[in-house]
Amino acid sequence: MVHVTVEARNDADNPGLVKLQGETWELNIWATTDELWKLAGIEKTDRDQRRTLKAGTCASAPAVHELLGELGEPPKITPPPFGPTLF
Repeated sequence: MVHVTVEARNDADNPGLVKLQGETWELNIWATTDELWKLAGIEKTDRDQRRTLKAGTCASAPAVHELLGELGEPPKITPPPFGPTLF
């Protein structure tokens, strides 16, 4: 099971937090609400360009999100750099 915590803020100097937490791991993505809204358009990204969007940071590195699966399927977004796939 994955626990998800969202703390929304739209302040570039003090961004909100999206925390994904499993039994033995935790992934923190710091992002403004404007950055997180970009993920709503991930299905419109160029398939030849791997369908990725940058939204936030994780461990002081850009967090690039990738959409998995085929067009028409429910989206499966995996947050990097090593995060679990969410269904």
